[in-house]
Amino acid sequence: MKAEKFYVVALLAMSAVFSPDSKAAPLFADKPYEEASQQLISNKSTLARWEPHFPVNLIEQYRENLLKLRGIWLDYGTKDEFTHIPIGTSELSRRLAKAGIPHVFEVFDGTHDSKAPERVGTKMLPFFLRTPFG
Repeated sequence: MKAEKFYVVALLAMSAVFSPDSKAAPLFADKPYEEASQQLISNKSTLARWEPHFPVNLIEQYRENLLKLRGIWLDYGTKDEFTHIPIGTSELSRRLAKAGIPHVFEVFDGTHDSKAPERVGTKMLPFFLRTPFG
């Protein structure tokens, strides 16, 4: 899926989940952005309703559960087409570290999926093999 199409679908889905509004036909949700004079204008009140649901903002609330996980792996490619992923993943790693939650965070040279098969074999599977179960 191309990044542009992904963002449209993701914003519609997040609107339905984070800011439903039965009076806001036809989507029945408050949108985080409106178009005015060929520019996108953020709807700050809607975005404020979304923020508590973002993973980076849930770390403290679920800290004890996160500490029970046997492994957390985060990575992204330097040429990722989804521009929110490098920013969001870096911030998530920073907040996990600040909360004392062990995790692995790596950045690789590539696009969103350009090194997926290689990374599964050389990074992901070995990570899970080293991660104790039970």
